[in-house]
Amino acid sequence: MGDLVAAGRLSICSSTVMKEELLAIPEIHRPPHIQAYSALKVIAGHPTTEWVDDNPESPSFGNQTVHPDFEIIAKTVPDKNDARHLFQAKMNGVIHYVTVDERTILRRADEIRCVSGLNAWSPWAFVDAIEKDGLETTAP
Repeated sequence: MGDLVAAGRLSICSSTVMKEELLAIPEIHRPPHIQAYSALKVIAGHPTTEWVDDNPESPSFGNQTVHPDFEIIAKTVPDKNDARHLFQAKMNGVIHYVTVDERTILRRADEIRCVSGLNAWSPWAFVDAIEKDGLETTAP
């Protein structure tokens, strides 16, 4: 993957959701995780749940609401933080989501693709798809 990054064909990024999770690690074990996180491009955060609808045309104007895309993803992925990760990726135009999370994301890859357009991959499957199948890593 390093060659793809160097060639400008791949960006490896994380979200503010990941930083929240890292800050929950006991401080004595946290520094190497924060160092790795800091080396990544961090995508913009988008409100998922605790935001007030400021669109006067909306039926939920002035009320706390949940983003409809987040609702759909959260119904597909049982872990709220995993749903938040996927939502942030979708809202930032990410097309390939690489993870080692078999339990809540990879086993639902087909469903996730259907509801969000995100392609969920293990790192190994992602590299294979690029090397063997010529998978495009940038949006059309």
